[in-house]
Amino acid sequence: MGQIVILTAEVPTQPSLQQQLQRDLKQAEAALEGSEARYRSIFENAGVSIWIKDFSQLKTWLDELKARGVRDLRAYFQDCPAALEQAIELVTVKEVNQHSLKLFGATSKEELLASLTQIFTAATRSVFLEKVLALADGCRYFEAETRLKTLRGQYIHVFFTLAFPNSDSYDRVLVSILDISDRKLVEDTLRWREEELRLIANAIPALIAYVTKEGRYRFVNRAYTHWFGHPAEEILGQSVKDFMGEEAYSLMERDIETALSGQVVTAELWVSFPRVGRRYVRREYIPDFDELGQTKGFYAFNNDLTDLKLAEENLRQSEARFRHMAETIEDVFWIGDRQNYRLLYVSPAYEPIWGRSCASLYQNPSSWLESICPEDREQVRQVVQHQGQTDRFDLEYRIHREDGLIRWIRHRGFPMSVADGSPGCIAGLAEDITDRKVAAAALEKATNAWPCSMALPINCYYTSSRKPSSLTCSSSSLPIWGWNFI
Repeated sequence: MGQIVILTAEVPTQPSLQQQLQRDLKQAEAALEGSEARYRSIFENAGVSIWIKDFSQLKTWLDELKARGVRDLRAYFQDCPAALEQAIELVTVKEVNQHSLKLFGATSKEELLASLTQIFTAATRSVFLEKVLALADGCRYFEAETRLKTLRGQYIHVFFTLAFPNSDSYDRVLVSILDISDRKLVEDTLRWREEELRLIANAIPALIAYVTKEGRYRFVNRAYTHWFGHPAEEILGQSVKDFMGEEAYSLMERDIETALSGQVVTAELWVSFPRVGRRYVRREYIPDFDELGQTKGFYAFNNDLTDLKLAEENLRQSEARFRHMAETIEDVFWIGDRQNYRLLYVSPAYEPIWGRSCASLYQNPSSWLESICPEDREQVRQVVQHQGQTDRFDLEYRIHREDGLIRWIRHRGFPMSVADGSPGCIAGLAEDITDRKVAAAALEKATNAWPCSMALPINCYYTSSRKPSSLTCSSSSLPIWGWNFI
């Protein structure tokens, strides 16, 4: 009988499906734990405050309000403040990180979560309303700035963001809070400083403007608007060329280009401005640089010097007339400073009368006294230095010139006071009266000799010094000239 042989082969043992699933599950759990650990590490060690909040109850309540016919939620919450408080209570905090404890001054998460009502301020509630409206409108992202209060009572400015999930689940909404107190302090300080500078600029009578590199006005002070007769709103944003007009801008264009190239410009000139007319102005353009050293605009400082320029011109003409008069008269005209005993002006007539140069008198204002004869000098000195400071004086004295000539001088002076009554200048006039003195002496001599001259056989005699002074005739000479003696 034949035999049947059955051959068998060893088949490797394959893992069952259940074992494979268990293995995959363990790997997934390990990956999840790793991911959870990484998430937890990032969450706890982030340098920003992170909160996990549950908005699901609030979302359900808002949907119910809409279902009941409430369409204008903003008006609803404004009319019913208690409803906003209810909305706040419907939001719960699930988790906060370590930086949140540090930010709000809490020692533990339990302390912070139990003190949430302490960190809210009036500003927080107004921002929370906007957050509620964003949630009701289906927004996925919301950000705002607000003011909160730490558990130690210190107010802080924060910037926070909300990221609502794309699904219908609102039980884990990520909220980040960034402390911007330092930035707000800098912004507030900058704003206060700008306001302070604006007040200062508006108090300055100079015309001040800031012009951008595009040639447009960004700032003008009050004096600028008053001078041109336009409010700031009409000037700001305009180009300088359009506002000034072609004629005035043609006198400014090169200076503007120089300022925008980074150089300071200073100029004085006559300019015809629209609506203002022809004015003499002093302008200074100072470039403004950015952090890279590039010119981003310039400051324009303008001063209307028209009245001063016209006054200077009038003064120049007046001085020219005065100098012409002083330099053409034969008498010496002089002006001195009473307080500093300084000679301010002496006319050229000083040189031919005193025989000294005007330069020597400017160098030594008392040198004119050295020419006075010694017997007259002290009296003149006393009168000029004392009486002449407060009262008028009128003197006659002799000078002995370096060339040996003796001249008679009549010297008159008078003090001049300034508007406030304080000591000002002293002015004087020195006249050469030598001829007058000589003529007077000759006349006196002739008068004394009159009785004797009548008996002399001389028909006529004439006496004079530099100018004709007198004509004396004897009685016997009268018939010769056809005169009668009276």
